[in-house]
Amino acid sequence: MEKEILELAKNIAPSTQLSVEQVAGVIYEIIDSQKKSRIKFEIDEEYIQKAIWVKTVMGEI
Repeated sequence: MEKEILELAKNIAPSTQLSVEQVAGVIYEIIDSQKKSRIKFEIDEEYIQKAIWVKTVMGEI
C-alpha cells in the first residue's frame, strides 16, 4: 500500500507546489481520518487535490 501511495503522490505533486513527501502526508492523513470514521469513500486524485486546497487555505501547508 505504501508503494501505491507514493506513486499517487508522485502523480499529484507536479500539479501542486508541494513535494511528493508532503502530498503523501496528506494522503496518509486522509487514510487515518477514514479509519476513524464509519463513512468510507474513494480516495482519488480529485479528492486529494481538494484536501490539499483546503489545507492550503487553512494555512496547514
